[in-house]
Amino acid sequence: ANKNANQRATGSEQGRKRRSDRRERASMLRRRRCLRGMRVKKRRRAASDKQYGTGFAPQRVQNLFRMETTTETRNSSQRVSIGLLNDAMGKEIASSLQYIYFHVHFEDARYRYLSELMHRVAIAEMRHIELFAERILFLGGDVEMNPSFRTRPLVEPLEMLRLAMQLEQNTVASYNEAARIACEQKDAATRALFERAVAEEERHLDAFRAELQHLLDYGEHYLALQSVAA
Repeated sequence: ANKNANQRATGSEQGRKRRSDRRERASMLRRRRCLRGMRVKKRRRAASDKQYGTGFAPQRVQNLFRMETTTETRNSSQRVSIGLLNDAMGKEIASSLQYIYFHVHFEDARYRYLSELMHRVAIAEMRHIELFAERILFLGGDVEMNPSFRTRPLVEPLEMLRLAMQLEQNTVASYNEAARIACEQKDAATRALFERAVAEEERHLDAFRAELQHLLDYGEHYLALQSVAA
């Protein structure tokens, strides 16, 4: 009996030792795998740092490059739009000053209807100036309040109306081109702003054309009679 008890005790002790050895071997294997994984990551990181610069993984570099490219493209598009808008500002400022000049001279000559027409159009051009300026500031630019031409001292109604028509025709052509360029730059808001301005400038052109034609058909007496009826 004592022999059997000693055998069981010995077997139990041997079993515990085998289990302890297995746990130790398993723990050692896990440590080796962990160390091997750390060495692999270290080698990969070193290769990445050598190729892309310290601290940047390939995907992060690609994402950063895409972000920088997108930002540069957006900034370039904004600069183009700001240039278009400031160019339009110069035209609107010069045109509004010219129409105010016509307004006061028509008023002095008692041509009431044309005086009021020029005043309305000048106010409309000033509203365009405000809208263009707001858009420039939104895009991060600065407003250039420089008229694109000097006011021309014309006092003959025919010459005044011809110049007004020419200004509107040039403005319509310029804004159509600006809207096309803004569309290419993927600036929908600036494109829409120019398109709305074109529609209004065409109404001004139509009004000037009609008055010029009436003046050619009926002479200056038409202006006097029109002013009385107004």
